Amino acid sequence: CYNPPSSYSNNDNSIHISVTASMTNPQPYSNSVSHLPIEEVAYTRILEGEIIIFSLFIGAILLQFIISKNWVKSIYWLFLATLLTQLLFTVALYIDYSHYNQYGYESNALLYFDNITSHFNSVTLLLTLFLVSLGWSTIRRFLTEKEWRMLSFTIAFYFIIGLGNAVCLDQDSTSCASLNLVTYILRTLVFLAIIVAMNFTVTQLKAMVIQSSWTPSIQIQYIQTRQYMFFRVAFIVYILAPTIIYLVQSSLFSWKESWVPIVLNDLILILMYFQMGVNFSPIHEDLVLGAFDGN
Repeated sequence: CYNPPSSYSNNDNSIHISVTASMTNPQPYSNSVSHLPIEEVAYTRILEGEIIIFSLFIGAILLQFIISKNWVKSIYWLFLATLLTQLLFTVALYIDYSHYNQYGYESNALLYFDNITSHFNSVTLLLTLFLVSLGWSTIRRFLTEKEWRMLSFTIAFYFIIGLGNAVCLDQDSTSCASLNLVTYILRTLVFLAIIVAMNFTVTQLKAMVIQSSWTPSIQIQYIQTRQYMFFRVAFIVYILAPTIIYLVQSSLFSWKESWVPIVLNDLILILMYFQMGVNFSPIHEDLVLGAFDGN
């Protein structure tokens, strides 16, 4: 928009001109305009779709809890908490983008909300992945005291450092940059620990299948081994996807398509959630494992 210039003069016959201008972009599939950069104009619509998808995921999980309530394990509740924090973070992003889209400036309060909800989602996701990789409540009911101490210390340290990074908005300052770097390193180390734990669990399951004598219930061990092998593939794709997408972005996409890598990363995350929800679902446990439990 453009406001006509206003001018005035003073006693020395000089003229002062004041002009106000703001740049907007056309809103897709609409007659309105947007304050977002042209490469991000469509992102609010994308976030609307993600909100619907995560809401459907949560509804499907709750429905499974009702249908197969006897097979609901503790890890399922943690997975539900992860989906809830993911939904909350997506809603926070949508509110932030909508605010900028309408008014043309960022709100520090919304930025804090974005960062904090993102960090809580990151913590619950890492905790869920770590516990699943250790086999907690899926193939064994308890972890050892050493495992609990290691897990508690790692997640608590990541939570504290990451929370400090979430509330530090001045990315040009040395302290904020340091917190961001430490948070990234800790997240990478947790990913490494998850891979090690997952490989150990898969090796244990394969050894149990090989060494066990044939009984009808041995099929449970086959099923659990297959579950973890699928889960391992999904997790490796999830952690490698950002690098692959970045390489594709630098060679194929221009700045106008900078929203595409964001959508692809979100899609990979959605697919991993879907794989975990289907692979370790209560209904799957009820239908498959219940046959060997007399239910």
